Amino acid sequence: MLRAVLSSTGWLDRTGDFARAMRISTRHQGGLMLVGTPDDEPWHLAAHLDEESRWSAVPELLPTLVRWAPPADAPPHLRVGLDRLAAARRGETLVVVSQEVAPVPLLERVDDARRTGATILSSPSTARSTWSARPPGGRWCPGPGCGPGWPACSTPSAAARSRTRAFLPPYPLLPRTRVVGGADEMHNTGMTWTRYVAIGDSFTEGLGDPDPATPGGWRGWADRLAESLAQRTDDFTYANLAVRGRLLGRIVDEQLPEALDLEPELVSMSGGGNDLLRPGADVDAVGALLDEAVGRLRGAGIDVILFTGADPAESPVIRRLRGRIAAYNEHIHAIASARGAFVVDLWTMPVLRDWRMWHEDRLHMSSAGHRRVTMAVLETLGLPVEATWRDPLPPLPELRLTARLLRETRWARTYFAPWLVRHLRGRSSGDHVTAKRPALTPLSLR
Repeated sequence: MLRAVLSSTGWLDRTGDFARAMRISTRHQGGLMLVGTPDDEPWHLAAHLDEESRWSAVPELLPTLVRWAPPADAPPHLRVGLDRLAAARRGETLVVVSQEVAPVPLLERVDDARRTGATILSSPSTARSTWSARPPGGRWCPGPGCGPGWPACSTPSAAARSRTRAFLPPYPLLPRTRVVGGADEMHNTGMTWTRYVAIGDSFTEGLGDPDPATPGGWRGWADRLAESLAQRTDDFTYANLAVRGRLLGRIVDEQLPEALDLEPELVSMSGGGNDLLRPGADVDAVGALLDEAVGRLRGAGIDVILFTGADPAESPVIRRLRGRIAAYNEHIHAIASARGAFVVDLWTMPVLRDWRMWHEDRLHMSSAGHRRVTMAVLETLGLPVEATWRDPLPPLPELRLTARLLRETRWARTYFAPWLVRHLRGRSSGDHVTAKRPALTPLSLR
């Protein structure tokens, strides 16, 4: 009866979204933290999550209540103070509950937890107060009025506010879970998908990662991801519509409709990088086009994976576009937050600054780079990954100046000059290339 009454309000769907967001972002027991204000600690939410964790046998949902002034004689689980937030890390989740403007010390700690990789979830009202204003120096101020001792504040962009993720996204994340056994042995084995479609450009096509099973062909992170997903479910099928050199407009006009026609459960979409390489690229326009595409996918009930651009700080040429790429990344984070999509944040992967992660052309990733990206996607989806996948490679000996000059000259002659000539002539490396997997078909596991 109650479910029928609430079905038309959207409340049930939003509650499910909240639960799935916590389940996906929290990777270990003790990693789900709840914090409120000094006058209003979220005891009821903690009690409900404790009960749900035990009933559903999901230890990751067992909450840690973070308190402002825990009594010294309280039990250990009720004696966790704000210092716990300083230890937050990737794979942990902080749920912020505040009906009014949150205190400044809490806002600072929330921002620090986000910077160390923790996922921040909040109610819409909390998100508004948490992102009310920040001074140019990056620390928090109490609100629009600031007050004595605080520098002038400016209203943050939608992209900046998206860093704190409201737990009521307008587009639901689809539940892809398996329940094994009866009521007494019910447990969640993680999210699974049976129909996966990849769309995009050379990054998704897999350039730089030779496919040993197909002479002259490319494998890439998307194929590697599909192989991993196929091991988790029966009847898995996969299509890859990506074509090298494609601008985002052609991805949206050509690949997106084909992907929708395949009726997938999961779509990865990476595009816009080629647009940003063009002189005078309009980052806002590219972001708006991506938002429209993700909206169409999410409106069809499809889970979506997006990617930020990698940090080009070490690239002598592309680092000139670093600000443009960073601005586009902010669009991607904002779109993912508003639409309820997954984001694989390549910008925050220091290992990708190692040139051994890249092909000799310095535009595409090597096999090692594609493998690391696969691990990042799996981690973002909340699936098991190797514990050491983020570890850096052993350092290489320093090259002499003459060797470095020879290397740069060879790269410019072999890769950069042909790329520049092709673009000046308005041609693309993908002009005569078609999708390598145009239909959903089963995989041959390696």
